[in-house]
Amino acid sequence: MEKWEYRVAVKDIQSTDERGHLVRNRKGTIDEETGEVIGLVSNRYRVIQNKTLYDVMQNVAGDLNLKLNNVYVCRNKAITIFRYGFGENKQVAIESSQTKDDLIRFGVEVYNSFDSTGVVPSSGMRFIAERLVCTNGMTLPRTISRISFKDIPSFDGNEFKRSLTDRIVPVLATARVWNEWAQFTPNKDKVSGFIQGRFSKKVGNSIVKGYWEGKDKTLWGLYNLVTYYITHELKTRNIDNTRLRQLELGRIETDFYETDFK
Repeated sequence: MEKWEYRVAVKDIQSTDERGHLVRNRKGTIDEETGEVIGLVSNRYRVIQNKTLYDVMQNVAGDLNLKLNNVYVCRNKAITIFRYGFGENKQVAIESSQTKDDLIRFGVEVYNSFDSTGVVPSSGMRFIAERLVCTNGMTLPRTISRISFKDIPSFDGNEFKRSLTDRIVPVLATARVWNEWAQFTPNKDKVSGFIQGRFSKKVGNSIVKGYWEGKDKTLWGLYNLVTYYITHELKTRNIDNTRLRQLELGRIETDFYETDFK
């Protein structure tokens, strides 16, 4: 695992604009050990140390059968992601899928940001799902998958565990929706409109072409094609950038569940 236990402080800094003029009264996050500037933040920003998030998660991990699988330090320390996996009892099968043994494994990613201008401007947690047949990261509805960590310093251990437990049930229930998606073929025009409205023309055409030429023409097939593209084909093979790109395109989470494809 990468070194993630560095302490961060907020300091007044000076920077220059695009014309080279000095800009005063900016605040930035600083690595206390090296003095390195990590990111720019607003006056309302409040530091949550990586160790704080780690301790909170570790206090409940055993009771919830969570295991820390990896830690990703991204964007020059600006974002840290702790990835936890559930036990095998949190795996589900998509029984209507055209792919045999289409298993989904659930887990949790805790992300911490030291840069208000970045992909992840705040700290929080999201539930994740992974399709084991090709290890592509699935997306989940934002309303059930995200928890903000703005008030984590005041979290009681039992309160936090209860909050996580309450979210697990609807997260796992998402598999019922995926089984429904695996049973019908969406409207062709609605597929094109959905994809072209969220990707560039070149990328959108490639996704739509691959979908209609592929074997699985159900909505589940489209969903997997899009999430596979985000995870594997989006200009980078770097695992850190992949995690951030999934967060960056998080709007697709809600869009898939709210769009009428019939």
